[in-house]
This record gives sequence, structure tokens and C-alpha cells, in this order.
Amino acid sequence: WENTITSPVILLGIYLIAVVFLLCSALVWWLYYIRTKKILYKLAALNKKEAEELVTRHFARIEHRMAQGHEMAGTPNGQFWLVVCTLNRKEYLAQALQSLRQYEPECRLLVVDNGSTDGTREYLARCMEDGTVNKVLLNRYTDVPQWQKAYGLQQAFRLLALEECEYVGWMDDDVRVYRPFVTTVRNLLSTLEKDHVRLVSLLTDERQNAVHETLEHRTVDGTEVRIKNSFNGAFVCFRAELLREIGLPPLREGCDNLASEDWYYSRLFGEKKFPLAALDVAEHMVAQDSM
Repeated sequence: WENTITSPVILLGIYLIAVVFLLCSALVWWLYYIRTKKILYKLAALNKKEAEELVTRHFARIEHRMAQGHEMAGTPNGQFWLVVCTLNRKEYLAQALQSLRQYEPECRLLVVDNGSTDGTREYLARCMEDGTVNKVLLNRYTDVPQWQKAYGLQQAFRLLALEECEYVGWMDDDVRVYRPFVTTVRNLLSTLEKDHVRLVSLLTDERQNAVHETLEHRTVDGTEVRIKNSFNGAFVCFRAELLREIGLPPLREGCDNLASEDWYYSRLFGEKKFPLAALDVAEHMVAQDSM
């Protein structure tokens, strides 16, 4: 027995069987892995649209029930307030504010800085001195709990509740305005009110048109307008009274699309069946960097 089990031929056979078994096991595992991966990718692709519809139908309804209206003065005086949130982007911010002042010098500005260390705060101090901006809010970076713009808008709209204004909105710190827009926004919100249009997006480039589908092209008093169901959050305006219905963007929800202010409001608009108007009056200078 001992001579048989230790025979070189027998040992070689055992080794070969073990190697074949291991190779077959590895091959089966690899085929299983590849097939499972393909199935998961297919399921993800198939379920993407279903997931989006699920979010629209159910999650939006939950948000609608939880949304608390924010009381604004909504005084019918035609006054515009724009909010700009920024962090360490002094050069872009300067271009954004200068372009806005060039085309809409009467528009009132509130800038929220979330802890800049690149000279932005000193620049904003000079802007306060020369009247480029009307109000400034300064945060420490460590005190901003989440998606910076949603937090900044919460602060800004709470402060602007003290002001008598009819229109409010926000603009990213890397948006350059290249034509007047205040009169057009007023006219659109008035003319399209019968179509339940409650918000105007002022940036509609190729990238945004690909993401946010155009439902209809309209011409209102000579102005070309796109009607959409969702919008890019870089530059928007609306009547201050709308915040009584849609409330303020979410806080402490993490940094993802569900928590960002544009998708949050788009979901609410979809649930309420509110379309919006999109105009081409500005450019997003560094959209990819913003991502």
C-alpha cells in the first residue's frame, strides 16, 4: 500500500486531477462573474427609466408633503434680488458680477461666501464699498453641512424675507451674462402664467438642452423660449411668492443629485405639473469644472 500511494505515476495523476479541478473551478467562476456582470448592467439600463419614474411619482410626492412653504413679502414693486453662492473662485466671480452689473445695474445682489481663502472676501468687501453687491453673507467652510448652494440659498432666502421684493433667483459664480433679462423675465412670467409657467431658466446651452428636454419652442413678444419640465440650476428667476408653495431646498441630505437645488425643485415642479421657460441670456464659463 505504501509503495502504491507514493508511486510517482500515482502522485502525478493526483496533481494533474487537482490542477484540472482548479482550472475548471476558475473557469466556471469567471464565466459566472462575466455573465452576472452583464446581467447587472442590463438590469441597470432597463431600470434607469423605471427608477426615474419611481422618483418622480413617489419620492416627489413625499417631498411635496414635507416641503414647508417659505413666506416672502412678494411686494409688487418689480424689484429683483439675485443670490450668488461662491467658494474660492474669485476670478470667475468677478467676471460674473461685472457682467451682471453691465446689463442689469438695478438688479440687487446678495453674495454668500462659503469660506473662501483666495481673496474673495476682500474682493467682496470692495464690492460692498462701491455698490457692486448689496449684501454679503460669510460662512466658515467647516460650518457648511452639505451641498453648498442649497445651504446658501436657505440662508439667503431667509434673509431676503425681510426685504420687499417681487422677484428672486440665483446665479452661479461662473455664469457670464451677455444681455439684459429682467424685463423679459417679468413679461414671460406674466404672459405664460395661464400655462402655469412659474420659473424662468436663463441658461440654455447645448449641454443643458441634452439633459433637460425641450417640450416646445415658443415665441413671446419676439423672444425665443423653450418650454421644459426640468431645468439647469445655474441661473433662474421667479416671483418671490412662489416660495410659499415650493419652500426652501433640502439641508443635510448629502452631496448628490437628489439633494441639489435644481433637481429638488424640478421634482416638485413635475409633481405640481408646472412647466418652465428657458432663455439664452448667459453662458456657463466653466461648467465641467463646476461638476
